[in-house]
Amino acid sequence: MIRTKLEHGVLEIELCHEPMNEIGTAMLGALEGIDLGKARAVLLYSSLKQGFCAGADLNWMKRMAGYGYEQNLADAQALAAMLRTLDRMAKPTVARVHGPAFAGGVGLVAACDIAIGVPAAKFCLSEAKLGLSPATISPYVVRAMGGQIDAVALGDE
Repeated sequence: MIRTKLEHGVLEIELCHEPMNEIGTAMLGALEGIDLGKARAVLLYSSLKQGFCAGADLNWMKRMAGYGYEQNLADAQALAAMLRTLDRMAKPTVARVHGPAFAGGVGLVAACDIAIGVPAAKFCLSEAKLGLSPATISPYVVRAMGGQIDAVALGDE
């Protein structure tokens, strides 16, 4: 799901789950307990040529439809905890984005201190297309986008 290595003082967190780093049960706990050790900074990136992150694993979401309230709450809290862990790392965090970052992938980027994207990077809050609210990632996205969020949310940009 993820691999980590310390390289020249940078803790590299590599997203490496085929087909495109979908967020599901396995990824939710992956950031917890990461040892920053001697790292001076953290780099979050995808090693997959397809892109950064497709958001939630749709098969996981289909299974969640059959879950009860308690299990859905636990999954939502696990996603919130993953984003909070990334957001509150004691070292500067940098997201390196190529290709698509959709839904929860946008949340991962927004939870980092710095985001660097190639010109081909694409960002999409695709939850609305599925009839879902991007509530869990919203605090990070709103903070990262600042005053631009109104125009983007209204489709002006």
